[in-house]
Amino acid sequence: MIGYILVFSICKNMILRRIEIMDYLQLHLKNIELSTIELEDKIFTMSLKSDGRREDHIQKLVRSKGLEIGFLSFEIIE
Repeated sequence: MIGYILVFSICKNMILRRIEIMDYLQLHLKNIELSTIELEDKIFTMSLKSDGRREDHIQKLVRSKGLEIGFLSFEIIE
């Protein structure tokens, strides 16, 4: 089965609310899990494992919670 690592830039508040946000995402999207949250060059990034390219849906859901998120890249994993 092909999977994806989706990488997003996120705001600092997203880190503080990561458990709430991941629960919310998992409620709406199946087969998604948090991989990493990192600080790179003053930008926080979050990587999610998913079974599909769902970056648009993820961004809509996170923005509906009043948080900033931007899609950066994806990587195919098998």
